[in-house]
Amino acid sequence: MRLVLLAAAILTAQADDTFFEKNIRPVLAEKCWSCHSTGAKLVHAGLKLDNKASRESVITLNKPEDSRLYKALLYTGATKMPPTGKLPPETLENFRKWIADG
Repeated sequence: MRLVLLAAAILTAQADDTFFEKNIRPVLAEKCWSCHSTGAKLVHAGLKLDNKASRESVITLNKPEDSRLYKALLYTGATKMPPTGKLPPETLENFRKWIADG
């Protein structure tokens, strides 16, 4: 039974990594990292979205509606990101799912 649970956990982790790599990382790289990454000339608000620990400072796991990152992407709070315009609904849903899935 433990082996089955371990295998299920490994498969879930792999699926989560695949979802992130396919749907989240490309958006972060294209829309966010020029201002919010280790390689940025000036890191805005001290937030490095290419760093997991820093990224988690603006994400409330399993609760997209409480996550500062998600609120900024929705343009519902004081901070609206990316500044070039709101992301497409499908992309916003991907971020919602990613945060909701922990």
